[in-house]
Amino acid sequence: MSFEVNILVVNQNKPLPIPFLSFIEVINEVDDKMVLRLECTWKFMSQTKGIWYSLVKEDDGIKNAFLLCTSDFEIESEKLPIPFWIDDEDVIYNLTPLIIHKEYIEEFEVILEFLVKQSPTSTLMFLARYQGGDYEIIQGTISLSNFIQDLKNKKILFNVCYIITND
Repeated sequence: MSFEVNILVVNQNKPLPIPFLSFIEVINEVDDKMVLRLECTWKFMSQTKGIWYSLVKEDDGIKNAFLLCTSDFEIESEKLPIPFWIDDEDVIYNLTPLIIHKEYIEEFEVILEFLVKQSPTSTLMFLARYQGGDYEIIQGTISLSNFIQDLKNKKILFNVCYIITND
């Protein structure tokens, strides 16, 4: 299974490199053609103007987010913040918590803080996904600090797009 961590910096015109050292590689759709918008399944996020980034680690020449994060695939859906309008069991099956590995969580937060400041509207669209579950779910706006708190409490889900705003 592969994982992706995608971030759309809303209304950004030109990508900017991360101005600090990071063990997490931040690649963008302009400079790296590996970064693909998911236009077939994530139409709302893909049609939004801005620059699409992926957070990755490289392992044996392959770049993906597998080394950055994991999930709890055994957790019962009743313990997760499943949006109330989702009632399809096949969709719910693919909504599991995003867990950023401890050694990367601080860098992950700093990257999000940097990227939200690069948006003219101080807005990010965040999507962590894995194979399967390509059903477009958009969660409303959440402040960056609340997003980070929810992430630490395992309340941010794979296969859900979150709209993050600056605090």
